Amino acid sequence: MSFYRIGEFNVVPGMEEQFEDLVRQLFTDTRDMATERVQVQLIRSTDDPSHYVIVGLWKSDTQWDVISRAAERRRFTETLRMITHEPAGGEWFEVVIHEA
Repeated sequence: MSFYRIGEFNVVPGMEEQFEDLVRQLFTDTRDMATERVQVQLIRSTDDPSHYVIVGLWKSDTQWDVISRAAERRRFTETLRMITHEPAGGEWFEVVIHEA
């Protein structure tokens, strides 16, 4: 079974590069502890370049709890407050039907 963690972010215009650097650093900093993470991507809207989504594919939904409490994640969240318009939203999704 696979799970997706999807988080949405609305970045203050002009802060996109800082946000992308912050996410890149978070991905790097949590790589070793995210052993259940299969893949993670930062994607950006083509209609609104300040709207981003992080899509993470995970083997289980339990490891996220550990990462969400890690110091690296807390620093990420604190910095987000300065460069986004609203609190980030995140939600788990379970794969129901898959076709390759």
